Amino acid sequence: MPTRRMGWRRLLVITSEFHMPRSEEIFRWIFGLDSPKSYELEFAASPNDGLSAAALSARRAHELAGLQNVLELRAQLTSLRALAAWLFTAHRQYQAIRESELIADGELLESY
Repeated sequence: MPTRRMGWRRLLVITSEFHMPRSEEIFRWIFGLDSPKSYELEFAASPNDGLSAAALSARRAHELAGLQNVLELRAQLTSLRALAAWLFTAHRQYQAIRESELIADGELLESY
């Protein structure tokens, strides 16, 4: 991991409040695979300001579904090698997007 090569052991993860539960789970998972006691992770969330109630509700539902996916993957991918193989072959972010998969939910789209 680049953090290991750079000697970074204390990390502060900053993201939006609605995104924090999934982000925290991901960071604890990934940095726990490397050397669980090697990193000190801190988390800070920015408020959900500027989003309508409908957009925030849609985003929270989206993030909850994403968190469930992360928990399932965490149970399956128990090494950095397995995680990297999945990330670069199966993760949708690295695949070509089909038109039918574009975000159609206007409230959710507002949160991007």
